[in-house]
Amino acid sequence: MSGLLTLIPARRWPRAVREIYLWGPAVLLGGGLAAMSLASAPSATAAEEIEQRAERSAEQTPEERRASPLRRVVAGLVIGSVVGGTAHGIARLSLWADDAAERGLRGIGVRRPRPVMAVVGGIGVGAMAAAENRAESRGKTEDSGRSEASSETGAGAGSAAAPEADQPSSSAPS
Repeated sequence: MSGLLTLIPARRWPRAVREIYLWGPAVLLGGGLAAMSLASAPSATAAEEIEQRAERSAEQTPEERRASPLRRVVAGLVIGSVVGGTAHGIARLSLWADDAAERGLRGIGVRRPRPVMAVVGGIGVGAMAAAENRAESRGKTEDSGRSEASSETGAGAGSAAAPEADQPSSSAPS
C-alpha cells in the first residue's frame, strides 16, 4: 500500500487532502492529549479551587503541590501542543523529502522517478515488516524458554521467581 501511495505526488493531491495530511495527526495527537488533561481538571470553580488550595498548601508536601490538578492540566496542554506541533512538522518534512527525492532522481536522469520511489518504498516497508516479525519470533522463543525454566523451579510463568530462573543459585555448592 505504501508503494502505491508514492505513485501520486503530494503536489497533485487536492488541497483538502494535503491539509488533512498535515493537520490531521497534529490535531488528533495534540488535541487528544490536551483533552485528556482537561478531562482530569477539577470540577470546582476557580474561586473554590483557590480557597481549597490555600487551605491545603500548609499541609501539603512539595511533591503534592507539584501534582496539583491545575499543574496537570497545564502540563497536558503544553505536552499536547508540543506533540501536535511535532506531528505537523514531521508531516511537512515528509512532503519536502518526497519532493526532494523526486527532484534528485530526475536530476540523475531517471525519467519516471515515482515508480522507482514506489518500488524502493515497498521494499523498505517489506524489510521493516520482516525484521519486526523476526524480532517478535525471537521474543516469543525467549519467553517460552523462560516459562519452561520457571516451571522447572515450580514457579508460574508470570511469578516473581521467573527472573531468578536465569541466574545461578547462590546455595549451589562451589
